[in-house]
Amino acid sequence: MSFNPATGEITQDNLTVPPQTLLKNAFLPRGYDNLGVPGADVYDIYNTTSSAENGFFTIVLRNPNFGNTTQLDQAIGLRPTLMLLWIGSNDVLGAALAGGDQSQITSQADFQARYTAVLQQIGEYLTSTALVIGNIPNVTDIPYVNILDGVMIDLGAGEVPVLFGHDFLPIDFAQGVGNPIYLPLLTEETSVEHVLLTGVLAYQQGLGIPDSAAMVDLLGLPPGQASQLQAGMIAAGLNPTGQALPGSMTITTARQKILDFSVPYYYTPAVVAVRADSGITDMAGLEGKALCAGTSTTYEQWLNHDMEGLGLPESSIYAQAPNVTVVPLSTDQDCAQAIKAGREDFIGYVTSETVVNANIAEGFPVVKVGSPVFSENLAAAFDKSSSLSSESLRAEVDKLFTAMHSDGRLTELSNKWFEADLTQNPT
Repeated sequence: MSFNPATGEITQDNLTVPPQTLLKNAFLPRGYDNLGVPGADVYDIYNTTSSAENGFFTIVLRNPNFGNTTQLDQAIGLRPTLMLLWIGSNDVLGAALAGGDQSQITSQADFQARYTAVLQQIGEYLTSTALVIGNIPNVTDIPYVNILDGVMIDLGAGEVPVLFGHDFLPIDFAQGVGNPIYLPLLTEETSVEHVLLTGVLAYQQGLGIPDSAAMVDLLGLPPGQASQLQAGMIAAGLNPTGQALPGSMTITTARQKILDFSVPYYYTPAVVAVRADSGITDMAGLEGKALCAGTSTTYEQWLNHDMEGLGLPESSIYAQAPNVTVVPLSTDQDCAQAIKAGREDFIGYVTSETVVNANIAEGFPVVKVGSPVFSENLAAAFDKSSSLSSESLRAEVDKLFTAMHSDGRLTELSNKWFEADLTQNPT
């Protein structure tokens, strides 16, 4: 859908409602009372006037007719007696929707600086305005990430879990143990805190719901009770397949010994970023320098030439690390923040390409050096030692991922959340 602020015209294929029905106040000669833009974060509120990726900025702000002004500009221009400021959810929401990707969370330092800038402008120009500030609820309270949490069902013969993980064991919704997993985007951890709404589709197909054989083999229930429970599940509208919810893991040589993997469905390339003023343009220029990496990460292992610890197949490693001094910090994002703050005891850092792209987009004074140095290939994992064969399920998952690669669905999702296509093999 597109909107022309000069004419009030809305164009969209097969539009069946009059444009004026959608935007009754398109010609209001002042800013709207409600200037909320879906998808906007704290940075956007005082910087963004329009966006090719988010058409809501055009619809709400109606630029350029309003002088290419931001949400905050137009709010101040209203000279309100009362203002409600509720911004910041989108600084963390994307991370939850993407399965717990920490790189998509605005850092605490950046959030504080940006929010302070907003408040300072309001205080400077609206000295008599009463301000009500809405806090940001815990992102894990939204239904998207807890729609199926800790699902148990009582069918008269006892309660049973109706979700099984990638290891064919009942999912343990342990709170506060390790890092959270957001199913069905399983990564490296073992504890589970949330199930994404997208897991409902697999659940409706019966994945993660034990049948009588699974209840006997995995839960140790008597066959008679297991059969009764399965009948109760079917009567309740469930589809007990005994097949586990597939999870994604990085394919490593150690894991290939105990797990079968589907075809990869996305890739996380690792790159080197250096200070923009360093003059370094290739890997050779890094020799003898100091590079930063997050402690105990694959990036640190690569820099230390620890190929055994890195554990990736040879086909996933594209370059040997230069001989450098490794400076470990708590996380690789701390490395980026340190360079932004002016720290000079290292020339750059190693992290995922998505993190570096986000750093550059936010104005960090860094550039990428060359192409990816290695890639973590993510796929669904299946336990080789399971008493239940996963061959047919793995074949169906392969078919699904292959189809989503071919028809562009995976590319569309990747571009939406990462602004890059991570579904293509870097090789």
